[in-house]
Amino acid sequence: LALAFLQTAQSLPLTSGTMRCSSTLGPLAPFALFILVTYSVDDISSAYAFSFVPHVNPINSKLRSTVSVAPHLGKTAQWMNSKDDTDVMTTSDLNFSEDGESEDKKAPNSKNNALELAVAMKEQAARARLEAERLEATLTLEKIISLEDKLIKIGKNSSNKKLEEREDIIKQIEILTNKVNPPNAALLKRSLPPSGNSLESNKSTSGVNTLSKRTPLSPEDVAVAAASFEKLPSRIQTLLAQAVGYYSGNLNSTDVVLKLYEQQDELLLDSSTWNKPKNTIKFISSDGKEVTGQEIFDLSDIMQDAEQGQLERFVESFFPSTTRKAGEAPTFEDAELFSREVLGNSAFNPTGKPEYIPGGFLIRGSNKMEDAKSMIDALDKSFEKSGSLKDKLSFYFVQDPTPDAMDDMENLFGVPVIVLFGKDLAPDRNSLLLTLVSLSSLGLMYFFSISAFADTQAVVQRLEDANAVANYDVEWFNALIFPLFGPILLTQCAHEAAHIGIAWRDKFKSSVPTLLPGFYMPFYGSVTSLKTPVKDVRSLFDFALAGPAVGIALSLALLFVGLQNTAVIDNASYSSLPSLSVGFLHLSSLGSGLVEGVLGDILQSADVAGAKIPLHPFAIAGYVGLIVNALNLLPIGSTDGGRISVAVFGRNGHILVQGLTMLILFGSSFFGADPQNLFLGYGIFAFFTQRELEIPCRNEIDDLDFARVVVAIATWVVVALTLVPVT
Repeated sequence: LALAFLQTAQSLPLTSGTMRCSSTLGPLAPFALFILVTYSVDDISSAYAFSFVPHVNPINSKLRSTVSVAPHLGKTAQWMNSKDDTDVMTTSDLNFSEDGESEDKKAPNSKNNALELAVAMKEQAARARLEAERLEATLTLEKIISLEDKLIKIGKNSSNKKLEEREDIIKQIEILTNKVNPPNAALLKRSLPPSGNSLESNKSTSGVNTLSKRTPLSPEDVAVAAASFEKLPSRIQTLLAQAVGYYSGNLNSTDVVLKLYEQQDELLLDSSTWNKPKNTIKFISSDGKEVTGQEIFDLSDIMQDAEQGQLERFVESFFPSTTRKAGEAPTFEDAELFSREVLGNSAFNPTGKPEYIPGGFLIRGSNKMEDAKSMIDALDKSFEKSGSLKDKLSFYFVQDPTPDAMDDMENLFGVPVIVLFGKDLAPDRNSLLLTLVSLSSLGLMYFFSISAFADTQAVVQRLEDANAVANYDVEWFNALIFPLFGPILLTQCAHEAAHIGIAWRDKFKSSVPTLLPGFYMPFYGSVTSLKTPVKDVRSLFDFALAGPAVGIALSLALLFVGLQNTAVIDNASYSSLPSLSVGFLHLSSLGSGLVEGVLGDILQSADVAGAKIPLHPFAIAGYVGLIVNALNLLPIGSTDGGRISVAVFGRNGHILVQGLTMLILFGSSFFGADPQNLFLGYGIFAFFTQRELEIPCRNEIDDLDFARVVVAIATWVVVALTLVPVT
């Protein structure tokens, strides 16, 4: 939040692990960072370090866990970077003559003057000592920075040799950290004697800081600072207001800003001003929310909450909500027991204790086997002997799902880690609601079949004649509809049967499919979730591809047979055929190409997009099935295309591919490339129903074989040909 404040208030460029401060921050930006960091670590020296040592690049994990680098930087940076001439001692102040006296401090031979000279020399000696310490600290800091750069290059997970080197570097950093950590550094600035050389001056200012007068802020500066203050979270506003004595009532941002500017010397030099009784604070922040003292907490908690929020966002985008079921997550004791009993063999070498992630734990380490499959097989044998542990949790070998993966320069999407989740990852389903959704989709499918005859004059006239004489026997009409409704449903049934076959082959379970109602189409396919994890990405790929592949193959067969029947049908039967508009047939380049390939230039000869083209029911069913199955292969969330994308690119890569796909879907509608809003409708349904990724595979590290990658590319080429409309 401290970083966010600086970035929001002054548009300060920040880089990972680096806190920068420049002269462009304005009068209050450095001070606000002092306030926030001081409240966090209760040590003013750390605040100086964060604000005035821009070249230090502490390791992210060390900064998050213990703020290991900041304190030792602050102890020396306090006087290294002071801008007050009365508090800084440089070697130029030590200008002694040959007889040992300072040339500018020679005095007449009197007791008073001799005493004053002795005091001045003592002060100079103290300043010289501080200067020497400063120089030593500077060299030590440079050494620490060099070691930290090496640490970053090595990374957190490498070979055993590099891991040993990493541990050695960490120990060296800790030794150097302790070396430049002088006692009572927080009180150093206040205890330094003034630069004056008189006894009276020394007595009057001993142990008391002389505050410098500050130039009044301009109205423009006040306005900018007040606007920045109002953008802060309410709790941070309250914290800053508390520092200058506002304990109740509405916060006036201008008054608070002016008070902070006026009192910054006192506040920075006396951290005890922050130790106010928390139960006496009550504010109404600028956003109108009441904040009580019990809600005010240490900034370290705020920083931890921010980091925890980032971790949760990463994990939630990586794994579905079913991995975070209430009451299903393993405990830390379970994770430690798993690490000792299951990982305590030659298959996987853990390099640290289990780390918490939402819904479970993460264990870092290295695979000691030939490949991930061999490691999983070896761990399964140990896991089966772990007693009750196998009934409490499940484990997966995946890419790093935490923000640390973004800091790894050697591995594009993070290193392999083991994650532990609860045993039950099956989705919670409202059976009644999902049944109603499927029934509504069947109803829309039936209405689509009826609407295909809306422009068939022979059928419409026969219905009107029967209605005129109250003849409600419509069996003949149902006989016309079924050849269309049945094959449309058949393509989806074949799709789901292929999924079930792969699940049976690889011994995992999937849920009952739920048909999704469509917009402009009779339906958008179905949603099928995994109830138990798949063994690896190859099995996930086969499961995802099998359904659409069978559906597309059957749809193409129906389309071709239907077009052949349309071409040879007699005139009497042709007059009773259902029809599709030219605009609908232009939705698919592949589909319309097949239509023209069999029936000739029938689409080009139509005058307008709304003109109807009579087709055999099989042709219409095949055309619809082709588009629906192609939509299901788009790489979005947990759709079949999303599963294929995860298998090919990994979860991190799939998130990027999914974002580009959604951009294309919505962009095509907004820029006129989707006149029927087919993509817009499907994008909305997919976003709300299948946005989350699939549950993890047991093994997501072993890559797909080359043959499957080629099949995936060929599949997406067919999808592109199918879904690119005719312009």
